[in-house]
Amino acid sequence: MKTANGTQITPLSMRREGEDPLSLVILIDASRDSFHDLAKLGDEFAGLVGSQLLPKDRITMYAADCTMTRSMNNGVPDAAALRKGVSDAMTFPTLHGGKDHSACGKTFPLWDDIAVAVAGLSHAPGRRAILLISSGESGGGKYDWLAVEQYAFDQGVAIFGLRDKRQADADDFSRNSLTTTHGTPGATSSFAPPPAARSVNNLELLCANDGGLTLSSAPEFRRDGIAGILFLIRNRFILTIPKDAYQVGTTHGVKVTQTGASPYFMTATGALEATAK
Repeated sequence: MKTANGTQITPLSMRREGEDPLSLVILIDASRDSFHDLAKLGDEFAGLVGSQLLPKDRITMYAADCTMTRSMNNGVPDAAALRKGVSDAMTFPTLHGGKDHSACGKTFPLWDDIAVAVAGLSHAPGRRAILLISSGESGGGKYDWLAVEQYAFDQGVAIFGLRDKRQADADDFSRNSLTTTHGTPGATSSFAPPPAARSVNNLELLCANDGGLTLSSAPEFRRDGIAGILFLIRNRFILTIPKDAYQVGTTHGVKVTQTGASPYFMTATGALEATAK
């Protein structure tokens, strides 16, 4: 490994994360009912207690639409508590601005709400991760995804997104620019612009650059998708780097590079200062 100034350093140790205590935020995007079937979400999380959600983990749960609600705060992974947490978050009176269905999708500030979740994790013990159940579309807000990406990286928070496959398929579809051929052989002109970049692509970049990723799953397989994300979190590698490798008062980034051809994608979550045991 090399520091930003090119100094070669050797990690003191490297190991799998394994059963390290996990501080996990579950953020449920409730702004688009038409692309979400969340009726069984509580049971899906409850079914992972004891296998992927372990006794030393701590869970905070939010739902967001017209407002952002919190139904669990640093709670233990108990099956009944998770079911109640999802139910309470999704039925909070102000969630949809007093309505009984999604109401604020066009103005939904996804990046701002992720930033709130990161702030809540910024002093949490153990490994820090956000599991976002969302279409990935943002309708506005104070922050853009780049600012939230940097903020999450600085706080050592990995962001994992799980999207409904129907929404993913809709977002990935785009019309090609239409073309017409004139009399001159080989001469063509386009009369439709290429599609604009979608905010969902920014979600994928945000997750990847913060050490997470985005997966898509049909509702009937969402529990497997959640379990897969937690499995990936548990199987990350933790590197211990000498503290004197970095100068005090300077800003540092972490970039993973590979030599030679490799089928693997690797990225870094960020750095946390180890605490004495």
